[in-house]
Amino acid sequence: MDDESPLDSIGDTVLPPLPSKPPEGTADDATQREDSPVETSTRERKDGTPAAGAAKNKVIVVPSESVQVIDSEHADPGLKTAIATAIPAKEISDHDRLFYLARTSCFKEIVAMPQWKEDPHMILTTRDDEGHSLLHWAALVDDFNFIEAFCNLPDFETLVGPDSKASNLQTPLMWAIIKGNLRSMASLYARGASLAAADSLKANSVVLASQHNQLLALLLLHYWCHQQGDLSPFLDQRDQTGCSAAHWAAYKGYVNILRYLDYFGLPLDEQDNQGMTPLHRATISQWPEACDFLIGKGCNPLAKNNNDETPLDIARKQKNNFLANSILKSIVKHKSKQRRGYRQLEEANELTVRASGLSSATPEVIQNDMEEGHSHMPPRAALDDELIAKEARVPWWMSLLGDKQSLWVFPGFYALVALLWISSFFLDIRPLGYDLAPVSYIIAEVLAPVCLVMFAVLVFGDPGRRPKRARGHSAVEELSEKIVAFAFRRETFDSVMGHDLSAISGQHVANMDPSRVCHTCWIWKGLRTKHCPMCDCCVDDFDHHCTWLNNCVGGGNQRLFIVFCVAEFLIQLFHIIVAWQCLGRIPDAMKTDYSGWWGWITFVVGRQPLLLIVFIVEVMTLPWEAFIIFFQCRVVAKNMYTNEMINFHRYGHFWRMMATGGLSGVDPEEGRGRVHREFRNPFDKGVKTNCLDFWLGHRENRRRVVAMSDTEKENLTEQCALGDREMDQFSGDLHPHQ
Repeated sequence: MDDESPLDSIGDTVLPPLPSKPPEGTADDATQREDSPVETSTRERKDGTPAAGAAKNKVIVVPSESVQVIDSEHADPGLKTAIATAIPAKEISDHDRLFYLARTSCFKEIVAMPQWKEDPHMILTTRDDEGHSLLHWAALVDDFNFIEAFCNLPDFETLVGPDSKASNLQTPLMWAIIKGNLRSMASLYARGASLAAADSLKANSVVLASQHNQLLALLLLHYWCHQQGDLSPFLDQRDQTGCSAAHWAAYKGYVNILRYLDYFGLPLDEQDNQGMTPLHRATISQWPEACDFLIGKGCNPLAKNNNDETPLDIARKQKNNFLANSILKSIVKHKSKQRRGYRQLEEANELTVRASGLSSATPEVIQNDMEEGHSHMPPRAALDDELIAKEARVPWWMSLLGDKQSLWVFPGFYALVALLWISSFFLDIRPLGYDLAPVSYIIAEVLAPVCLVMFAVLVFGDPGRRPKRARGHSAVEELSEKIVAFAFRRETFDSVMGHDLSAISGQHVANMDPSRVCHTCWIWKGLRTKHCPMCDCCVDDFDHHCTWLNNCVGGGNQRLFIVFCVAEFLIQLFHIIVAWQCLGRIPDAMKTDYSGWWGWITFVVGRQPLLLIVFIVEVMTLPWEAFIIFFQCRVVAKNMYTNEMINFHRYGHFWRMMATGGLSGVDPEEGRGRVHREFRNPFDKGVKTNCLDFWLGHRENRRRVVAMSDTEKENLTEQCALGDREMDQFSGDLHPHQ
């Protein structure tokens, strides 16, 4: 490589035009906005980001010191255009240079320009073609240092202020919210930025945060509104189409945003100018999870818009059978929680009848009708009024699902079987059992009351429940305070995967990651705390919900559960031995002749039906008991829980990202190493230690995360170093003449 750079011999450089829009993801958002509730206003502002102006085709020329010549064949695809050559050109204006540097995030060079000190008035008042100031662009890329320096310029408050508005009336605070830049938000708010400011489409900061799924920004805004004692910007703001933040969150399918809006008291069933509720908007965008959440929160599924359409009518109009059935299931599920036994759907009767056509036809018929452009729903005029008037009843098996009160039938069934077992033991086994199989008889007789006591403790005991917290005094307020602290201290808000897991556990994990807040109990959850929808509570060290106990199995009762399973297995095994001996000897004891198996079965059924029923039940359930014991011992040896063993692919702390070594792992087009996930149980301390911690009750040790060993770290370091060397070699092969 020559000592003299090619840039040294060129005075100025001609560059292709740069986009005027914010650089990340605005194209997709704009497309999404065009199908949004604001159908007639998307040309003015698309998804909250500034639109491209007339300067789209300008040729911008900057001094060569500010750019780097890039080979056209290997130009960064993110620039959309390649820099083919560098040719001499004349100096551009200070205005164009400023906004070129701003759009390329070169704010340090802006501060180093002579005009920064010589002409601060020009720096403060300059605007691009869409009316955006340098403060807008700095807020967009979260350049906290530049924002502070810009706000400290002379006459900032009088000339510009923190609420400088572009042509679409958007402020720098709005741009920071769109990207979730907490530090920029904190800096602008400290300078007096308004939380109630609205853009040209009447969308304020809360609406924009909901549109762009910026949960942390939403929490920060609510904290500031609550601090000011004025929640009207948060609760009462609507855009020009009457859509609230809840409408936008439902339309985009952001269920987490909906949960927090509901927590803060924002109505979820208000109608916009078109008569649409958030449930209508979620149905239009085909988000089943959002529909289920809204129906569960009491949104009326029969509400009609200005076109006299319910959400189910919209799903039918879109020919989305899956969504229509999903809405119906949500109605049935949430209605069934309100009553016991067979549930009436009341107002949902008509919906059930209308949707009957969706499930009555075969999938092939529905698909053919959809391909031909015909809806498989009967017209309203053809609906049978008498059928609509009938009670729509939920099937008995569905009435048990999702209702803890109804699930008491399973412990009741166990109690019934236990009663039959005791009756058969005293009536059929006690007279002969001790003489035929004394050891098995004694073990079964001793373990029977022990199992009943353990069963009662498991049913009515505490598996490790966490009490719920009241709204206004929950983890949400604590999380908001931590977000404020992180924002003003200029610290990043990373998730669990961005840190060494050996340094964090329990409460510390919850303090870092907003996803560790339970959206039902509003408490902090550790990595191994899960919310049980059946018990409607969070359980520490959650293993699973046992239907036969109608209770959870967690850190508070898992040891007792395993002991109970072992005792049940033993009592059933020895009872089978004794019962078999008794069933075989009963005819002989009664001096009765019988010929063959059929005669024996006929005699036993006639004489000892109760003992035979209990015997058959025990033979059928014994293998299942053995499997439960084996599986529980396996999860204990691995220091895992049943829920983690089944759903390990859903939990990020069981995975670490690894780069594939070797040139085979390098993508020639992207120039990057391929990354894959590798499973690693961060709680595994070895079989011996895992078992001792479990049986000795060291629950804190079981929750403690194990750091990577020195060997693992060395292997990881070697793989990273090997990947770096191969990437350097690969880059050298691509650019041999640099």
